[in-house]
Amino acid sequence: MRIAKRPSLRRSQQKTTRKSEAPKPQSTRKHDDLQQSRKASEGLRQRLKDNADKQHLPTFRSPTSSQIREQVNKTLDNTRAVAAQTDNVRDALKNDDPPVTREVLNDPSHVTRRTVKEDDIDDVNGDGTIDNNDVRAAIEANQEPVTEALEALPTEQQEMYQGLQEDVEGDVRAELALQEMLLEGDLPGEASSTEGTNLLEELDRMSNLEELGEGIDQSSLVADTIQEIHNPSSIAQLDTPTCAPTTAAIYLAETKPAEYARIVTDLAGPGESTLANGDTITRQSTGDEESRSKSLELFAGAAMEYADGADYDYNNETYEHIDGEGDARDGDGLFSREYDRIFDAITGVDTQAVTVNDDNRSENMDRIQETIDDGEMVPVGIKWGEGGHKLLVTGMDDEHVYYTNPWGKEERMEVGEFEARLKNAHFMPDEKTSFMDRFFGWLP
Repeated sequence: MRIAKRPSLRRSQQKTTRKSEAPKPQSTRKHDDLQQSRKASEGLRQRLKDNADKQHLPTFRSPTSSQIREQVNKTLDNTRAVAAQTDNVRDALKNDDPPVTREVLNDPSHVTRRTVKEDDIDDVNGDGTIDNNDVRAAIEANQEPVTEALEALPTEQQEMYQGLQEDVEGDVRAELALQEMLLEGDLPGEASSTEGTNLLEELDRMSNLEELGEGIDQSSLVADTIQEIHNPSSIAQLDTPTCAPTTAAIYLAETKPAEYARIVTDLAGPGESTLANGDTITRQSTGDEESRSKSLELFAGAAMEYADGADYDYNNETYEHIDGEGDARDGDGLFSREYDRIFDAITGVDTQAVTVNDDNRSENMDRIQETIDDGEMVPVGIKWGEGGHKLLVTGMDDEHVYYTNPWGKEERMEVGEFEARLKNAHFMPDEKTSFMDRFFGWLP
């Protein structure tokens, strides 16, 4: 509800005098004016009060001088805070520091960890602590609706689900993720893979691989993949320099989960997978790494090798790009043009990498906003410390840009700092991208 517009006090105090009336003495006119003014003011206050009572709204009161001073001081404090924040951002960029307005909103436990925390689950059993007992309580509470959901599926799909249950038994986080995917309608899922298969079919294929690459444990692979698809923001590069392919994995798990599962299954078993654009990626040595999930290790290693093209060979154990002379190039991440190669391949579309500079910075922020409004996510590169970092933008409002950090976190950053740090962005093709944008988008 809105408060009715306050009548003009000056207008209600006006006193008209007929020309035929004889003028009164000055002192009498002043007394009558004062009385009339008081009556008008009282009438106005009563009308405002009656109107407020009807609408259950507070009666209008003029602010006191102390309230005005307080508001002015707050405004000055906010202005100084914004100025200080701007100075902090400018100093951080100048000194190659990380973002100063970055805020972590959700920090789920990594899928390879077998413990939980507040960002993973509520205190389901009400004992005042967050631990795996809460996960077990949630699993138990889901038993009846899960049984009902299973009975609604064809027998073949019921058997697929039950096989996955056996694979993840003992990993309570994976058990709960599998249940929730069924209850939320993610299983069987849409036929989103390039082979026309759904998520349940691809997870079942992973569960029944007869031969796997060296060092790959089948049950762990299934459990980790289920958790990653259930919560793509938990996909994390951890301590590896693989933010670019990890961002691609997050994008794929969010938009086409069956395709992500298909590629991982192909790499774990046969050792190669055909992507949406028709190109093939191959499994790289996975070594004995214990930090990342095996699913992401498989995907990221193959994606990095593909992105290097004919110029380099990627070493998935040392994270180096080796040239024809056997020398490692400077920098262990990917350039924007190399990420674009991956993005094109997994989407099957000629996507466009745009290099952002001071001349087009505002324009590309607007385009990111438009893309978000259309329901798409936007992979971007920003200045982070002395180098760059890939992120997946998921939302934007007047104050913040929201994104998934491939460190396995959901975060936000103030719009001003994000815009100042933006280096490149990757868009689906449309008429807004000029030839020059496409050309310079291939620059690092």
